[in-house]
Amino acid sequence: MAENSKPTVEALKKAKFRGPVRFADGHKGMAQQDYESTLDPRFGYAWRREEYADKGRIFYMVDGREVADLDEAARLLALPADPDSPRERMQRIFRDPDARREYLLSSEGQHHASGGPFGLLVSAMQRAGDPWHTGINRFQDGERKAGREWQPWLYDAKDAAFEAGRLMILWRADREKDTGLVCALGQKCRTCPMLQTIETAMVESRTPREGAILPGRDVWDADIDMAKTWTCLTHVLSVPERVRIGEGILHTTSDREHAEAERRHYANLSVLDGRL
Repeated sequence: MAENSKPTVEALKKAKFRGPVRFADGHKGMAQQDYESTLDPRFGYAWRREEYADKGRIFYMVDGREVADLDEAARLLALPADPDSPRERMQRIFRDPDARREYLLSSEGQHHASGGPFGLLVSAMQRAGDPWHTGINRFQDGERKAGREWQPWLYDAKDAAFEAGRLMILWRADREKDTGLVCALGQKCRTCPMLQTIETAMVESRTPREGAILPGRDVWDADIDMAKTWTCLTHVLSVPERVRIGEGILHTTSDREHAEAERRHYANLSVLDGRL
């Protein structure tokens, strides 16, 4: 759209789009795809669904925000972009090195907080996970060409580093409310004898023994979660049958419901394919 030109509803009706320029997916089949107008990148539309059973809906957007109709879109496009809109905020992050640095520091701070003792590891995995995976693939290709055996444990090692941070979040959530955690070996976490014995000992260490000179240990909840995390990861890695760490070693009731919804979704697609 030309500089200082006032958009009209008729012009927006004729707009052409490119994309998706952004996409996201989430829990239970949530997904969104954003498309951008070739007329004015501030204007676009999105398709979004909240779960697999949802066929989704399409809506117009201006500066990354949903608008009710083309009239509202034209009105907003005639005004300067809102500096607090999602699109403008992201534009600043990509344009301004200081804003990008502040955004990354804030993101890493959130990772540190959510990861407890593994906070730095979670941040490192965000930066290094993909190139680490590339290096493993390159090594595996060399081994295959040389006629040597493929080494699946290399992927498990990388995935375990990422899984450590995820488990810390799961433990904290389960402590606040029973989320139905079950491990990949089929054991309910709240009744696991190994985890319960370890946690009980660590909680008891907070209270000094009778007649002791030294006070009780300053053991945090996150420290207990760390011990449970290493215990679970090592246990799963030590069993004879391989457990794919990248698929998660602990799952909540909600995770299992999501998996079942996916199973039904793809089963329905298989039936449909057979009819075509």
